[in-house]
Amino acid sequence: MNPIQNLKVFLAATWVACFATTAWAGDVLVTDVSGTVTGKGAKAVRALDVVRTGERVRLAAGAKASLFVAEGALLYTVEGPAEISNAKTGLVAATGKLPEAIKLNDAYRKLRVDDPAHVQATLVMRTVGEVRALSPEGVVAPSDARRFAWKKGAGKLRFELVTDEGRLLHAMETEDLGLTLPEEVVLKPGQRYVWGLSTGNATVPVDWTEFALDPAAPPIPAVNSPERVIHAAWLRSRELPRAAARTAEAVNSR
Repeated sequence: MNPIQNLKVFLAATWVACFATTAWAGDVLVTDVSGTVTGKGAKAVRALDVVRTGERVRLAAGAKASLFVAEGALLYTVEGPAEISNAKTGLVAATGKLPEAIKLNDAYRKLRVDDPAHVQATLVMRTVGEVRALSPEGVVAPSDARRFAWKKGAGKLRFELVTDEGRLLHAMETEDLGLTLPEEVVLKPGQRYVWGLSTGNATVPVDWTEFALDPAAPPIPAVNSPERVIHAAWLRSRELPRAAARTAEAVNSR
């Protein structure tokens, strides 16, 4: 069995683990925190935490927190001192001020907010040395799904593209930093694809990622954007846990 095809069982187990828990529709995702922000039991609130319906967050003077409300795809950036309650009717400022929300892409509406940190903990990143699969990754427009790019050190790599069921679509050895799929390889909307890179006689890829096609795919937010956590959670909801974890990597490492 080829290295990427070996991922079939691993992916199936990962998706089960990632969807083991769900959250209420009224939960709020914390996407960014600076300064002293506390929640239930005076516990420190961090990026990727979830504020349940009925809970509050308290921001000390000079603190800041970005709060995402899936209903409406709204992002609030609150500055302290303030106390914000996640009421059944939405976010309410018990003290301080609730700022005007930023409207995000409608793709994020009705997102069931799990904890993206759970995605990160579920996956084992298999990146070796300087090899890194770059794109396509996540949900991409069809026009962006045929050109593959990666970075690597010296030497030859084996590229493989498979469906999530493990059916091999294209494979080749190359020393280049990318390739374009031949026309006879057909990619279908709604199908998940896995691709990766291996070296020598490796039985697993040294790095891999996944993607799906959607003409209305929102762009991937910048690394320092609080929207990036939301995008990672959305990728998870689209059953792309590897892409979700890699999208959230920069957030989790801060």
